[in-house]
Amino acid sequence: MKWSMLNKFAISNLSKNSRLYIPSIIAGSGLLAVFYVLLTLATDPNMKNIRGGDYLHPFMILGVVMMCFLSMVLIFYTNSFLMKQRKREYGLYNVLGLEKKHVIKIVFVENFIATIITIALGILLGAVMYKGCSLAVLRLLDTEVILGMKSITFKSMIFPAVYFAFLYFATYIFNCIQVMLLKPVEMLKSVQVGEKEPKIKWPLLVIGSICMACGYYISITTDSPIEAFFSFFGAVFLVIIGTYCLFVTGITAILKLLKKNEKFYYQKGNMVAVSGLIYRMKQNAVGLASITIMATIVLIMCSATISMYVGIKGTIERLNPHYMSTSVIYETNDGSWEPVEADTIGQCIRDAAEECGLYITYMENQEYLSCAFMKRGNELSTDQSSMNGSFAIGWFIDTAEYERLTGNKVDLKDDEILLYNSDDNRHMIEKYIKIGDVKYKCVGKMKKFPVSMERYKITDNYGIVMTKSALSKVDEFQRASYMQNASAMTKLLMVDFEDENKIEEKYSEFYKCYSNHVDSKIAELENSNGKWQDDTNSKTGSLEYLYGMYGSLLFLGALLTMVFLFATALIIYYKQISEGYDDRNRFQIMQKVGMSNAEVKGTISKQILLVFFLPLMVAAVHVIAAYPMMTKIIKILLLTDNMLYTICLCGTFLVFALIYIIIYSMTAKVYYQIVH
Repeated sequence: MKWSMLNKFAISNLSKNSRLYIPSIIAGSGLLAVFYVLLTLATDPNMKNIRGGDYLHPFMILGVVMMCFLSMVLIFYTNSFLMKQRKREYGLYNVLGLEKKHVIKIVFVENFIATIITIALGILLGAVMYKGCSLAVLRLLDTEVILGMKSITFKSMIFPAVYFAFLYFATYIFNCIQVMLLKPVEMLKSVQVGEKEPKIKWPLLVIGSICMACGYYISITTDSPIEAFFSFFGAVFLVIIGTYCLFVTGITAILKLLKKNEKFYYQKGNMVAVSGLIYRMKQNAVGLASITIMATIVLIMCSATISMYVGIKGTIERLNPHYMSTSVIYETNDGSWEPVEADTIGQCIRDAAEECGLYITYMENQEYLSCAFMKRGNELSTDQSSMNGSFAIGWFIDTAEYERLTGNKVDLKDDEILLYNSDDNRHMIEKYIKIGDVKYKCVGKMKKFPVSMERYKITDNYGIVMTKSALSKVDEFQRASYMQNASAMTKLLMVDFEDENKIEEKYSEFYKCYSNHVDSKIAELENSNGKWQDDTNSKTGSLEYLYGMYGSLLFLGALLTMVFLFATALIIYYKQISEGYDDRNRFQIMQKVGMSNAEVKGTISKQILLVFFLPLMVAAVHVIAAYPMMTKIIKILLLTDNMLYTICLCGTFLVFALIYIIIYSMTAKVYYQIVH
């Protein structure tokens, strides 16, 4: 057969099956466009020059990796649906005299045309989207608009185009194998082949229940943010496995239990609805589980990124009770590190402020020792070779410093301490604490510790007041254990300025001047080899850091949310079409056995509502179960406002539920058109 005739067949097929192919092409183009936008943002050199741009590249690369996986899954899903609907047509070609090689050529032309249209439309849409997306990124990062951003680059075009061409070619090979293996009669009857009533697969039901229970247990019982971060992906994997297993066989088990309940089952509406659901659940289960997983991802990702971005101002105020805090350590000639005196640092700050025309309104110094430990029972150990225990930070000040900072006089012996357990501690200490070989008795509890621990809420924090000699022993102990990695005494200086808007504008100039003065002071020290490090935090620096991180995360979350919503809509759309074709004959049979049109429509509506709204309900349960773990994970990202996260989560669910209902309503119209 000539290629010209095959081309006519292919073009005619695409036209006649536009209801199937147009959503597939739109889906592929949308995926490619998002892929293009993420890759262009990741490779645009201009983005590295903006405030917070350093965080954009790794997050966009992460988005590209996720898009590679999502695109593969969705393209193969849509292809499997298209192939199922087209098998009868291909079988008819075979019966009419076309050989399988001719059918394969027709499939090739159809696939080639759809691929070219998808890639071209995706690149064009991506170039258009990039302009708006780049401006959105700049807005989210709270930075100025930059010029010279290119929306079309060869590098950004070639990789998405090649990757999607590869995916579509892979689906073509898969389709060819199916055509070669099927007999013409099987292809003709493939659409009419019904699903046998599924049996309850007890092993899957047990595995699914165990996986789901374990995933929920990990989320609910994990009490440390660090542990939650590392356990999160394991819990997610277990919940995904559990979701698929329980949808495949768990729903069938529930329906069969309902069927055994004679009072419930032998009612006209219930009998038909339950029987229909049991009969069709096998082909629905995987799709419904996929919708559930996508809905859960959307809800968690959206609520987390929105709450972090909305809470930036509050996070900055919490992390920085004063505009600026700084400490400096320098390396001595013998290779050890020592703190620079607070008076010296203060003079450097005053000199830099004077040069920049800034006025200091507040300056206070704190002197403390902070060390990392493994807490095992009531012991703070420096042995971290075993993860048996919990990670903790001890904050030590002597009695003189405590009296200076608080104005409260305290009299302690060398083996006595005042103890502060932070509100977020998972592992409280009550009567005593052991550090090294010394056991210190807790003779009093502090309601507040004068040294701020806000930046370290992801761990257990213990504020400890002890005598100067006891503090020296702790310092010697941690230096002997950690050696060159030991902590040095921190001499922190906190500063406020008269006009925060002015210091924000001049912060880069001020910090440069401050660094120059510190450099000069370090060079004057007799035992210094000239090397020094500073730990400086400011509201301006935190603003850049948080807008860069949270803005990039919010943008990535918004784009991926759109993709997941689109994927959900696509799965629902194709499932409605599939259900429509399957129900059309059943609809007619029900009417022939005496059911009225209203009764038939009510029965089918009951099935459809249960099938399509079950994922939303299960997703809500998943989100509730994930809540304890998510509140700990977002602490690692510096958000500790659980109320804000809860509000954002509830708002996200309501918006998503509304969108889900709209998607269902729109696709339901297609379903009823097919059925009638």
